[in-house]
Amino acid sequence: MANPNFTATMSSNEIWRDLDDTRCITDDLDTIEADILELEQNKANADHTHIDYAPMSHTHPDYAYDQHNHSYNDLSDKPTIPVVPFIEDTTYPGCFYRTVNDATEWINPPLMVGVEYRTVERWLGEPVYVKVFDFGTLPNNNIKSKAHNIPNIKLVFDVFGQTSYASSLQYHGVTGMYANRTNIVISTNADLSGITAYVAIKYTKLTN
Repeated sequence: MANPNFTATMSSNEIWRDLDDTRCITDDLDTIEADILELEQNKANADHTHIDYAPMSHTHPDYAYDQHNHSYNDLSDKPTIPVVPFIEDTTYPGCFYRTVNDATEWINPPLMVGVEYRTVERWLGEPVYVKVFDFGTLPNNNIKSKAHNIPNIKLVFDVFGQTSYASSLQYHGVTGMYANRTNIVISTNADLSGITAYVAIKYTKLTN
């Protein structure tokens, strides 16, 4: 379209590109026109599709979900896990034990007085034993020690029990309680001589 503000001049190969006397503006224009023509000839239609690509909503039915789970029973060639069955004691129904390497291990022993029970528990990887004692009367504002006579104790890690008042040994007036390899010790700061106690200790043994 004609421009009234200047008089048009025909282009020629004698107009240089800026200060570069090796490049003509007409050469640059020819190159630009060639590039535009190539783009127009090789472009894709706006509504084109790629038949070699999968739709955006496609799924792979042969693959599992990334959050899927497997049941152990669904596995093939799975190893057999040995199961050691628990046996209910006929004398004390509701108490169960198992036999492991000829040793009886209790899951919930009946805890009869004076009987040592090996349990299914482990302390530092070793079998745990438990035994209940008749401690007799509690001391009168004093310390009382009673031998438990358990051989081969490695360590004692728990002590608990009850009083004849049907309360735990954290009874008012009981100031301390512990057990070691030879004795059970209870201290009081009041006269509790009218109260008796049963004490249980849990321990491991040197023979395991």
